[in-house]
Amino acid sequence: MSFRFIEDGPERGDCTAPYRIDLGNTPYTVEDFINEILTDHARDWGKITVYSPSGKAVYVARYKYGTLLGFPANNLMVFRIDHVFADGGWTRMDYSITVKTPEDFEKER
Repeated sequence: MSFRFIEDGPERGDCTAPYRIDLGNTPYTVEDFINEILTDHARDWGKITVYSPSGKAVYVARYKYGTLLGFPANNLMVFRIDHVFADGGWTRMDYSITVKTPEDFEKER
């Protein structure tokens, strides 16, 4: 697995920018995505926010240099991701993850 950053707006004066994340054809779970951040982007730090399909923030955690700071929301870790946006630059990157509903999982089986 390997997601890609696609710049989704202009770079700001501090060299940060908004991004949308291309997950490719791979169905990611929240756990898959967080693990990839922690391993493949181990020099980064920032915040990970997970949103319900209705847009409510249901989990927020900070990460730093390959470590998740805080407890993982175990019940959310198995949810499949609908889409991801990111914002940052240099080594700071914040991620906004929106999950699919459990009903969506049943439709995909």
